[in-house]
Amino acid sequence: MKKTAFILIVIFLSISTSCNDEKITELNTRIAELETENQKLTDSISGIQYFRVLNSKVFGSANRPTFQAGKENKVTFEFYNTEKIREYNVYQLSADGKREKLIHNGLTENGFEYSFVPRKKGLYKINLLTVFDTGNTQFGEIEIPAHMTLNITE
Repeated sequence: MKKTAFILIVIFLSISTSCNDEKITELNTRIAELETENQKLTDSISGIQYFRVLNSKVFGSANRPTFQAGKENKVTFEFYNTEKIREYNVYQLSADGKREKLIHNGLTENGFEYSFVPRKKGLYKINLLTVFDTGNTQFGEIEIPAHMTLNITE
């Protein structure tokens, strides 16, 4: 009788272990499927954010028709959308279009102010670059230029 009971216990444990192995394999397969699906969703969201920023425009607006040489003047630049946007930096560009100076760092608002002091009268060109780090190595940085020409008088 002891021998029969021992054999029944061994058979029961074998079946029980076999069922647990199947369940564990099934759960591991489901976890892998969910991780793949999650990565697709993450990539999709990154893509949507990328194209939203890529299709943005920056507009400069002046509160008066002319500005004075030798005095500080300000103009406002705004993105053409009303949604909160991802963090970006603003650089002043050199004459050859290279990043010259960081003006604003870590902005998240749809607009920013740019202060300048022109040295002489005539046309004054503002050349800025907004730079968004997408946080995704596939997309990298997005650069959106912001240009404006103003009339400077004495």
